[in-house]
Amino acid sequence: CIVLMTAEATRRWILKAPRRSALKRHQRWAVFGLISLIGLTFALFVWLMFDAWVVLPFTGLELAAVSIAFWWWDTHAEDFEAIVVEDGALKVLRQYGRNTGQCELPAAWAQVAREAKPSGWGQRRRIVIACRGQSVTFGEFLNEAGVNECYSLLRAQLKQAWR
Repeated sequence: CIVLMTAEATRRWILKAPRRSALKRHQRWAVFGLISLIGLTFALFVWLMFDAWVVLPFTGLELAAVSIAFWWWDTHAEDFEAIVVEDGALKVLRQYGRNTGQCELPAAWAQVAREAKPSGWGQRRRIVIACRGQSVTFGEFLNEAGVNECYSLLRAQLKQAWR
């Protein structure tokens, strides 16, 4: 949970929750190259030493699967959620892959709560922002401590917006 900007002159407050990725883009593709090189080297060794050409198609399938996994990882490495409180409006912005979305609610009427229970197996608790029958969740990429921190920061910011 990162507070990017608090500007008193513009009365703008931004809270960003990026997806955590341990490797940068060039490092991810270097790991992909290493995995591909090891797989191809092993397949060529088995083919040349034991004349087992049947290994090559399976190596091709393996590399295709690894390529798809790394492509998905690269596509979603820059995913984020953000909350912007500005001029009496609360905006929740999302980027998931190439899709972006935005939901805008009046900050004075917004109610903030933590989900009572995670919605499914493996799901984490998130923040729910509701207003006039419309609700939006925040914190998909945060752990429990991050959700609690963002919840506290958002509540404090909205109390200031209510004044």
